[in-house]
Amino acid sequence: MSPTFAAVLAAWEVPAPEGHPSTYEAVITMRRAAVLTAARVIVGAARSAGATPPADVDELLASPATGDTTLPDADRVLLRVLERMDTRQKVRAR
Repeated sequence: MSPTFAAVLAAWEVPAPEGHPSTYEAVITMRRAAVLTAARVIVGAARSAGATPPADVDELLASPATGDTTLPDADRVLLRVLERMDTRQKVRAR
């Protein structure tokens, strides 16, 4: 997250019966309000575990939740992710 870009990817393993392959679900968003909420929760959990985040983290998390990531920026990020996944899939198929 920066003053002009925000993104979060949350993923979790779905419980599966013993011996079955792992399955995962994920959510990605570039909506600043959701990213700030997730970041605040993560930083709070880190603090509870004894971590001390850099001072600029508090400043960034205190910023107002205005100004979502622009659509062209979001498209660029998602296309890079898809391209990387496609490349990895092709390598595995060989």
